[in-house]
Amino acid sequence: MNCILGLPLQRSPEECKAFFLKQHSCPYPSELNIVPCKIDASASTEESEPMAMAPPRSYAALQRHRPSGPR
Repeated sequence: MNCILGLPLQRSPEECKAFFLKQHSCPYPSELNIVPCKIDASASTEESEPMAMAPPRSYAALQRHRPSGPR
């Protein structure tokens, strides 16, 4: 469990307060600048083509609607 505000299933407010009041330090600050160029292929659990995202629901409101009954 984490202390991420606004998300469900997080630690209690008391636990989060205690966590944020502690000063944390990184034992190897020089490694904070290391950014991987790509994700390790062995970390992937499945090799498949990426799925296309569904269009936003707001676009449905922009489509013309035809009357269903006779004019």
